[in-house]
Amino acid sequence: MPSESDSGSEIATGIFWNPVVQTLSIMSVVSIVGWTAFMGAGGVVEPFVLSAPLDESPESIVLSIYAHANTQHLISNAMLIGLVGGLISFSSSWLRFHLFFVLSGSLSGITQLVVMEYYGTAGPALGASGAGFALLGYLVVANPVADYLSGRAIVGLIIVGASVLTIYFSPSGSGIMAHFSGAVIGMIAGRFHLLNAE
Repeated sequence: MPSESDSGSEIATGIFWNPVVQTLSIMSVVSIVGWTAFMGAGGVVEPFVLSAPLDESPESIVLSIYAHANTQHLISNAMLIGLVGGLISFSSSWLRFHLFFVLSGSLSGITQLVVMEYYGTAGPALGASGAGFALLGYLVVANPVADYLSGRAIVGLIIVGASVLTIYFSPSGSGIMAHFSGAVIGMIAGRFHLLNAE
């Protein structure tokens, strides 16, 4: 019969290797470093903020996903990722979750920057909301009910679903294009169950 210390050790190991716990920890550390290291510079600055042109600080493509403007920004994204990501992590692997988070966050941030720059209103991109919306979109489509829908129905669901998620869950002044593109990326990935490790 395993001892209490063995089961406690297994729980601690499980928590440590949970990709959602790791993601939230990285978000917290990167955000705090961004807030404290550049206090005299008037807030979070490069390399933590994704801004044009992309080739000037390519490391910001990834760092900007984990960095947040303030504690409220961090907490709101952490709640979304903790809840939705926690559900997804039960059927995903450590590697799949982290790759999806970084790729969807990067692509949604770049989309936000490129589209807004085209319209002349490009502002810096910061935070994990694009990746959070990708996880939310994934959860909406990666279910047995959606598996029975036709290709056209899925395309309609992705467009309508991503629009509804974006409009309903995006506060004013947030990165709407990042949210929309994240939701689309997540819904497409959900259609093919890309995060399912089984």
